[in-house]
Amino acid sequence: MFAEPQNGVPNDDAERDRQQLGTTGNVRPLAETLSLWVGYDFDDSDGSAISHGLEGTDADAGRSFSYPIAGSPELTLVLGASSRRGPSIGPC
Repeated sequence: MFAEPQNGVPNDDAERDRQQLGTTGNVRPLAETLSLWVGYDFDDSDGSAISHGLEGTDADAGRSFSYPIAGSPELTLVLGASSRRGPSIGPC
């Protein structure tokens, strides 16, 4: 699911994932689960896109990130980080 350090040495992806866990919490597992339900093949590029898309968002200020999950039915996650609550998932 997340990048692991190689030979005990953190790589950029592993460090980024650890940092993002602090700001994205359970967003990736949620997206993976929703993807399973609608038949979408969620992969690392989706996880990276969501992590990068959340950078600079602020749900408290109305700055969010939308990410489509193609499937049946098609879903759109609308996400925004919050300094008070962590990630926020809003209605489409």
